[in-house]
Amino acid sequence: MTSLREVGPAVGAAATPTSLLPAGPFSARRTRTRTRLMTAAVAVFAERGVIGSSVEEICEAAGFTRGAFYSNFADKDALVLALIEQGIAEEYAAAEEAVTELKARGARLLATDTVSQVLGRLSGGGRSDRTNLLAQRELLLYAARVPGLREPYQAFADACRAQVEALVTDALT
Repeated sequence: MTSLREVGPAVGAAATPTSLLPAGPFSARRTRTRTRLMTAAVAVFAERGVIGSSVEEICEAAGFTRGAFYSNFADKDALVLALIEQGIAEEYAAAEEAVTELKARGARLLATDTVSQVLGRLSGGGRSDRTNLLAQRELLLYAARVPGLREPYQAFADACRAQVEALVTDALT
């Protein structure tokens, strides 16, 4: 299984949900397959939890075979890490957009207002419905509990915190 330490930059433009895929060029069809599997997994994980869900259930919800799953993910743990990475990348992109908007305005804001706007976008990420909130919590708890995921997830989370710190510092300057 690919560890999050091997994926390069933690978040931002260089990190995408595809960074956990095997190396090589990817067709639009493969990208759509992966997206459908990930979307289905979010719904299944929100309803049954990561531990209570099977690869078969995810495949059935996405309308694919196990072969499609395993051509995109080494196992369920790799899918969990890909979903965490995708969620964090989306939230970081929203926070970056807030910084860009603040810079474009050129107006001086209080530091607390600036930090509040950036962190508000970072924690929102546009995924606040019940299913996404449940799935997000499930994924993070699973990554923290499973011994084989704990260390790579922690390293990824540390890298993300460093990038968020740099983003907030940039916004304040």
